[in-house]
Amino acid sequence: MFGALISATDPVAVVALLKELGTSKRFSTLVDAESMLNDGTGIVLFMLFFGAYTATGVSDSPVADFIIVVAGGALLGTLLAYLCI
Repeated sequence: MFGALISATDPVAVVALLKELGTSKRFSTLVDAESMLNDGTGIVLFMLFFGAYTATGVSDSPVADFIIVVAGGALLGTLLAYLCI
């Protein structure tokens, strides 16, 4: 559980250095987006491990919880992408 909690990266120093070096805005945005994905993954993994340890969650199976989170994320992402287009 501790590894899932601390595994997310913090891009503040990297993004500041990229801006100082004059890299493109798109590249800085990609680094930020990758960090947000890592943060979300860390939160999901922590909650899955915590739910498995305490036996609380949508179901008693962490695998079922993971499938529900993945399916919900895919549906939400598709809906938001459709709304943005």
